[in-house]
Amino acid sequence: AGVSLRRAWGERLGSGAAPPPLQLEVGFGRQLRVARTAPGEAAWFEFAELCEARPGEPARGAPDFLALASAVRTVYLNGVPRLDVRQRNEARRLVLLVDALYEARCALHVAAEAPLAELLSPLLDGGGADTMMAGAEVAVDDAGAASLPFSVAPVGGRYSVDGELASFFTAKDEAFMLRRTLSRLTEMCGPQAEY
Repeated sequence: AGVSLRRAWGERLGSGAAPPPLQLEVGFGRQLRVARTAPGEAAWFEFAELCEARPGEPARGAPDFLALASAVRTVYLNGVPRLDVRQRNEARRLVLLVDALYEARCALHVAAEAPLAELLSPLLDGGGADTMMAGAEVAVDDAGAASLPFSVAPVGGRYSVDGELASFFTAKDEAFMLRRTLSRLTEMCGPQAEY
């Protein structure tokens, strides 16, 4: 995977020298470095650069992706893996990235480990509540676990002693976001998505 994406990037660069890297102001004193740029407001990233935790660097989030979407018109994203329950944070960052690029009407070219429809299927299919819970960032007390179905339990956060929810997303919310992301990826990438 990635051969066609690299070829398209090479065509975008042309025979001239690549433009210098960009330093985007994200806010709160943070910056996003866009090391690989091309004429016409294009940027190349490896999936890990944007969506995985990197030692010594703050995790990327919506402000980073909004700054990127306002600075470039086209993003080339290489190395998107098939994400499973152990990569829930990476999947959430991918959701935020795709949302920012989609809303800004940026073009997105992707090289992935699997067809787009399969990239998030391990998270959507999940193999049942036990598998999903294994990767969830949630602690449920004994009483809460018995009384609340997984589909409405938080994917992140904790229950307090009285059972009050302290999370923003349920598994249903997360599944909706993942399906929306797949739909947007399909719309944005169309047949040029590579795997």
